[in-house]
Amino acid sequence: MSSIGSIIPVLVDAAAQLPPVANLRRFIEEGADLVALSGGKAILGPQGSGLLFGRRDLIASAILQNLDQDLFFEQWRAPPGIFRGIQLRGLPQHGIGRACKVGKEQVVGALVALKSFVEEDLRKRHVECRASLNKIIEILPTRLRVHAEIVQKSDDAEPILYLDLDSPTAAFDLVVALQDGEPCIHADPTPVDDSKVAFSALCLREGQEDVIGRRLNELLL
Repeated sequence: MSSIGSIIPVLVDAAAQLPPVANLRRFIEEGADLVALSGGKAILGPQGSGLLFGRRDLIASAILQNLDQDLFFEQWRAPPGIFRGIQLRGLPQHGIGRACKVGKEQVVGALVALKSFVEEDLRKRHVECRASLNKIIEILPTRLRVHAEIVQKSDDAEPILYLDLDSPTAAFDLVVALQDGEPCIHADPTPVDDSKVAFSALCLREGQEDVIGRRLNELLL
């Protein structure tokens, strides 16, 4: 870490950086102070949940943002696993996280999903995702002037389908048309500046590949 890293904590937004499973530890090992992960997305837990890893004192600070001010100071006890028995001075107050707190059901759901994610054979999942993306390609008519390619950057990375269009404008227009259509389909607009639209099969259910393929036919013919 640079000298500034010892003064200003580094927070890594890794919400979409799974898989691989190694990323659960990677950013902390590389020197990050805090890492935020989505409880949904690849982990497939509750969409309103998240995970925070890192320095104990910074996680404790985040916990303080969720405290309830409707307690007498003498009643309140700091979570011993985080604050290590230290009793903070002053009445706990509502923090900015109080209105955004995660329910107990979501907490349990996120923990169960995380355990399942760590134990899962991700390569098997990726084989299934690639098969789903190939189904989309098979539905596209051969006369389309659109290059379709599945890219997997490493063995433990998620395969992604890229459609290469004529221009960034055409790529962005396709993203918007998919989003505004019936059914609503959300493609990844991240690579539109390179005239590409990206598709993930991570959360697709069986048969939804056909829906995406047919909709692409309607928009691209």
